[in-house]
Amino acid sequence: MYSSLLSKIHGLVGVFFLLVFSAPTFAATDYYRCSNETGTVFSEILEFGYDNLRNTIVLLKHQNGSYTPNFTLGNVRKTSDQLEFVFEYWEQGAVAKRNSHKIELDSGYISLKQDLYSDDGAHVETGQTALGACSALKVADESVTNPKPTIPSDKKPSPAIPQGVTDAALNCHTEQSNLDIAKSVTWCVLSTLAEQPDESYGPDHFIKDGAWCEGDEGYGIGALIEVSFEPYDEGGSPPFFDRLLISNGYDQTTQTFMENSRVKQIEIKTDDGQTLVRTLRDETGVQEVNLGDLINPRGILITILDVYPGQKYDDTCLSYVMADFSF
Repeated sequence: MYSSLLSKIHGLVGVFFLLVFSAPTFAATDYYRCSNETGTVFSEILEFGYDNLRNTIVLLKHQNGSYTPNFTLGNVRKTSDQLEFVFEYWEQGAVAKRNSHKIELDSGYISLKQDLYSDDGAHVETGQTALGACSALKVADESVTNPKPTIPSDKKPSPAIPQGVTDAALNCHTEQSNLDIAKSVTWCVLSTLAEQPDESYGPDHFIKDGAWCEGDEGYGIGALIEVSFEPYDEGGSPPFFDRLLISNGYDQTTQTFMENSRVKQIEIKTDDGQTLVRTLRDETGVQEVNLGDLINPRGILITILDVYPGQKYDDTCLSYVMADFSF
């Protein structure tokens, strides 16, 4: 039987895993400064970091161009000689445009391309393109290399979850799958908001009506969610998928959505050693979280890294979390 990632990470067998990923992010981050062609939608000066451990882009600075705070970080991919990443701009639940960046690491040459899409997601045309040059950038300011969550300064993140957590401490819900590729799916959490007389917030709401809400102090940054998949055949291969389907916040009414906090950024770890960071959009409805490539882990561990603060409550909620097997 698949052993819980949560108990592994917080038990003795997970000590090495903890030591690796609790190191300061700037210890494994490469920084770049790119000068691009002027007169285009792309920033003339773009400074950013690539976090090797989390496979994510940290945007430090940009001058001119059309980059705005409402972009979503899309696919990020690094090989021995190239670094590629995408900024996505969404309108009414669909991608309106994608700005793609490709850097040749040996020469520093960068090419940029913008693609435009229709309301139904169809590619309409390739827009502007640009060329530029990038060089390594040294960043000494730890407040830049290890940025704090974008939440009000008077709110503190949740305390670290203690080590030594066992399966008995987990709150889990298992749902039998009606798909041929998985026998069941199980959601486990360490933190759940206390039940109310007419409402509960447990992990069953990752797949059913209502919402899971964390019960930690503050915004629940660091809260963990495990999703595991049981193959039909014992010892068989778990199902493949290349994206998650997530409904952000307490997605019941506009009021419940806005009053409670929503998830802004998550880290996704697989039981076969992969780590990804993705940004969620602050909108109702199910959104696709692209993982870049097909994966088939027996389980994934999702960590909340940042949130969109609620207008009334600190509690951070999610209304649906599931792997999308329909590739």
